[in-house]
Amino acid sequence: MPLRFAKYHGLGNDFVVVEGPLMCEERARRICDRRRGIGADGVLTILPSRIPEAVSRMHIYNSDGSVPEMCGNGLRCVVRHLAERRSDLRRADGFLVDTDAGLQRCEVARNAAGDVESIAVEVGPTRIEGEESFRVEAEVLRAVRVVVGNPHAVILDEPSVARAERMGPLVE
Repeated sequence: MPLRFAKYHGLGNDFVVVEGPLMCEERARRICDRRRGIGADGVLTILPSRIPEAVSRMHIYNSDGSVPEMCGNGLRCVVRHLAERRSDLRRADGFLVDTDAGLQRCEVARNAAGDVESIAVEVGPTRIEGEESFRVEAEVLRAVRVVVGNPHAVILDEPSVARAERMGPLVE
């Protein structure tokens, strides 16, 4: 079955964005495959909201087929997709998108011509789950476990771009 999609990038993550219906986990994994598919960190599906106050719902499949509650970079991509197709999303007070982590407030800033200039999203409350040290290859890293709808490891050691690019996939 043909698939109409858009590809978005958000702060180092890349996503395939589709407008419903919801596909199965296996198809999402095949789409995300970087050698045999489109290649992406995840598939973001825009669906009708379950809550009348929201403009739409975002469903996420990670590239491994798992379903997180939320993804801030993914939400920004969905909002950009919606804003490019819906000129009514101009409200100064923002609008809501329904996610598995709850309603997320989003804002779209446009220039005088009506083009999208910036996207802002709130990702809800942050839950800090504690500090821990763990071994990655020959290094011991200190991190704080932080959840914003999906888990993150905030590394407390001295960062560098090269180190982050090398360690990030291993920590994941």
